[in-house]
Amino acid sequence: MDSSAVLSIIALVISVISAISATYVAQQSITEANHNISRQLFLELDKIFIENPEIRPVFYDDAPSPTDPAVFHRSEAVAEMILDVFIWVWNQRRGLLPSHASDWESYIVEMLTASKFLRQYHRQHPMWHADLDPLVQKAEQIRASGGR
Repeated sequence: MDSSAVLSIIALVISVISAISATYVAQQSITEANHNISRQLFLELDKIFIENPEIRPVFYDDAPSPTDPAVFHRSEAVAEMILDVFIWVWNQRRGLLPSHASDWESYIVEMLTASKFLRQYHRQHPMWHADLDPLVQKAEQIRASGGR
């Protein structure tokens, strides 16, 4: 084998290693970005509860549906936003670290378990967030078994 063939093989090996390394770094960046976006979306939801404390019990304390029309409609808007965030996180779970995906799933199920209003809103619009059905069912099983 002449020296140009050896150099070509070395260059090819270096190129393959470089491509694998670049792919790994890109995947790590995507994973971190997905986690950061998820965190940012939930921080935005937290701000809504700070600015509208009257709706917090509907989502965290299994309070009944608000009777005041303005609070009810605000609660519906927040329910839709929460489910939108949940669906985004749930659909990104393959792009998260396994431990992060598990943590987000636990959080989503806990929120769905804690809020009858959120589960009802999901049932009223079954096609809007259909990918969440397994998590809603899990939450309903927890409720049925006497869990929070």
